[in-house]
Amino acid sequence: MRRVLAAWRPTAATINEGDAKNTGANALAVTTINGGVTQEISYGFDAIKYQTQYLVDGAELGSEEASVNAVFVQDRMAFNSGLAIIPGIRYESSSVDSHLVDDSFSAPTGALTIEYQVNDSWLYSVSGTQLFRAPELAEVYAGAGSGDLANSDINAEEGQNLQASIAYEDAHFDMGITVFNTLITDYIYDYAALVGRQYLKDNVGDLRVKGAEIYLGYRQDAWDVLASYSTATSDLSANTTYMEFDGARIDREQGNTFTLAANYHFDDLGLSLHWDSQFVSDLIDGKVLDNTPVENSKAGFGVHNLAARWQPKSVQGLGLTVGIDNLFDEYYASQSSRTGLSLHPLFGELYLMDYEPGRNLKATIAYQL
Repeated sequence: MRRVLAAWRPTAATINEGDAKNTGANALAVTTINGGVTQEISYGFDAIKYQTQYLVDGAELGSEEASVNAVFVQDRMAFNSGLAIIPGIRYESSSVDSHLVDDSFSAPTGALTIEYQVNDSWLYSVSGTQLFRAPELAEVYAGAGSGDLANSDINAEEGQNLQASIAYEDAHFDMGITVFNTLITDYIYDYAALVGRQYLKDNVGDLRVKGAEIYLGYRQDAWDVLASYSTATSDLSANTTYMEFDGARIDREQGNTFTLAANYHFDDLGLSLHWDSQFVSDLIDGKVLDNTPVENSKAGFGVHNLAARWQPKSVQGLGLTVGIDNLFDEYYASQSSRTGLSLHPLFGELYLMDYEPGRNLKATIAYQL
C-alpha cells in the first residue's frame, strides 16, 4: 500500500487533495436470562477499514490503510439487592500498513464495573477498564503519512482507566461526582525526535491523566439550573531514551472548567429560554509535549451564550431557534487548542494558537412532518 516514502514540500502553488474512506460493519445482540440473578448478556463484533490518500496536482504522494477487527462480550448481572456486577472482555486485532509501520497488533482487554443502587435516589459505581490502541494513520492533509519516518519498533498503546462515581437524583435535585485515573503505557508522541528535517513518532513513556467532575442541578416549576466543575491534569513518566520529556503535560490539557447553565420554560407559549456560561482557568507556562515550544501558557476566559426556542402549538412540528454565541465578543483561545509559540525546524518561530470565533448570531427554522 505504501507508494511514496520521501517527504514532499511544495515549491509553487498546487492543487492538494485528500481522500479518506472508512468502511465497516458491526453487530450487537443481547440475551436476557431471568432468575434469582437477572443477566443481560451483550455480544457482537466490530470491523472497520481505514484508507487514506493524498494527491498533489493529481499525483499520489502518500497512501495508507489500516483495519481493526474485534469481538466482545459483556454480562450485566443484576441482583435483587440493587447490586449489579458487569464484567466484559474484548479481543481486538489491528493491521496497519502505513509509512510509519507495517505490522499487526492485537490484545485482549477486560473491564469490570460494580454498581450499587441503594434506593431510587442514590447510585454508587466503580469500574476498571483495560486500554489498547494500535498506531494510528497520519492525518490526510498532513500528506497521508508521506512525511513520516518509518519506525518498525513502535508498540501499540496500552493502559488502564479506573473510575469511581456517586450520583443522587430526586424530584428537584441532581448531583454527583466522578473521579478517574487513566494510565497509558507506551504513549505515542508525534514529535519524539528530530531526524534531519523530519520528526520521528515513537513510544516516549507512560502518560497518566487524572481528574474529577462535580455537578449540581436544580429543577423547580419552569426553572432548571445546572452547575458543573471539571479538572484534569496529565504527567508523562518518560522512558530512558526520551528523558527530556519527563514530567511534561499533554499539549491540549483542559485544566479547570466551571460551567453554569439555566433554562426557563413558558409552557403555554411553547417557548424556552437558555443561558450558559463557561469559565476556564489559566494554564501556566511549563514543560509540555509539543513541538519544542518557546512559550505555552494559555490565558483563562469566560464565554456566555444565549438562545431561545419556540415551538408554536398551533403549527405541529414547527420549531424556531435563535441565539447568540459568545455574547460579549470575548477574544480567546480554547485550552484544548494548539500551544502558542513554537519552533519549527524549517520555518523557525510559529505562533500556533487557534483563536475561537467572536460573537456569532444564529437562527434556525425546522419543520418535522
